[in-house]
Amino acid sequence: MHTCSFINKQGKKCDNKVIEYSEKCHIKSHYDSIEEFQRILKLSEKYFIDSTILLDNYIVIPILSDGACAYRCMAQALITHKQIIEIDETDETKIADFLQQSIREWIMKNKDMKISAEIDYTLEQMVVDTH
Repeated sequence: MHTCSFINKQGKKCDNKVIEYSEKCHIKSHYDSIEEFQRILKLSEKYFIDSTILLDNYIVIPILSDGACAYRCMAQALITHKQIIEIDETDETKIADFLQQSIREWIMKNKDMKISAEIDYTLEQMVVDTH
């Protein structure tokens, strides 16, 4: 496993896994320029598109983009496919709020848990890096 080549001003090396076509990880500030970061993103996006299942195999359901879109997607899946879990609720916002709070509480209880055995990266670090 290759790790990011970025070293911060304090001399600490980044331990994140490198992304495709790069010697660095997913964090934009680790790149010398925005152009380099965007070039790597385009290559990674092409790799992702070329190596994943076509979008045509899915039904896209529009949802509000209010910062809770991931939870709204999960709520829509639960509403649409009731066989996944028994739910009486059909209000997307209520289900999304419940999921968001439940996941937040779980993350707070497990914030020091490593998200991968291969890299030294906790749930807390992931939340900080992605929000």
